[in-house]
Amino acid sequence: MKRNRCRTATAAFLAVAFVYAFWLPWKTALLENDMWWMLPTLRASVEGKSFMEILVYLLGPWPMAFGQPVLKVYLYVVTNIFGASAQPLIAAGLLLHGVNVVVLYGICRLLQLSRRIAFMAASIHAVAFAHFHDFFFPSHFRHVFAMFTIFLLFQCYLRAERRLSTAGPLRIGA
Repeated sequence: MKRNRCRTATAAFLAVAFVYAFWLPWKTALLENDMWWMLPTLRASVEGKSFMEILVYLLGPWPMAFGQPVLKVYLYVVTNIFGASAQPLIAAGLLLHGVNVVVLYGICRLLQLSRRIAFMAASIHAVAFAHFHDFFFPSHFRHVFAMFTIFLLFQCYLRAERRLSTAGPLRIGA
């Protein structure tokens, strides 16, 4: 009982410290240099186009200056919902990073690690200095998204492996 309260207090403290550490930079965040030309160009490129033309533009490899289609789709969706400022772009990256932490915890539990070890692994991942540039530079969102995809696929693999080891191979048909 006492142990659970201590863990809960530790988790709450870490969450508050994490949010506080990001609050001031997030509150005063400005768009990075790339965003000053990227957002207006993206907006001008899709203005007046039909849905299919926008879809082709977002998923196509051109223009090369925008990089991957994932970045174009991300910028288009977030700026259409929240507007073209830095805070929503950073908040979306932080939210996905939070999801990554939860998925990593789930992976650790699927590997049958103790809750304490899984919590430590997820906590270290949450506050690792190597990830900070991915939050505050919206064009780095693709790194957080790539991590999410890798973690999610690995978790799916572990679940499938567990199912195959207990229930046997899948049978299609009768």
